[in-house]
Amino acid sequence: MSFEPEFGDGGWSQYVEYVKQQEGTVMTVERKKEFVNDPINNPSHYAEGRKYEPIHVIRDWNLNFSLGNAVKYISRAGRKDPTKTIEDLKKAIFYIQNEISALEEK
Repeated sequence: MSFEPEFGDGGWSQYVEYVKQQEGTVMTVERKKEFVNDPINNPSHYAEGRKYEPIHVIRDWNLNFSLGNAVKYISRAGRKDPTKTIEDLKKAIFYIQNEISALEEK
């Protein structure tokens, strides 16, 4: 098994080798990518089933703190704790409003 970081696959993926066919001394191996939940580096509420993790989007789009947090809370709403979906969306609104206020003060 190996771990290979790849942009666009939801973070860290684990390659698992499976014996596909074995005849005599000839063996073929199939490698499959499987999601690996790592609560620090690859939390499932951000990565599982997604092509891009929010952290990669935030960095690629060069978002500041407020806008990055808004993206983060929108992306995890209903996934980290389904009972806190509204709370996550309200946090996103807070950060968007915070950004609007900062821009209006300029």
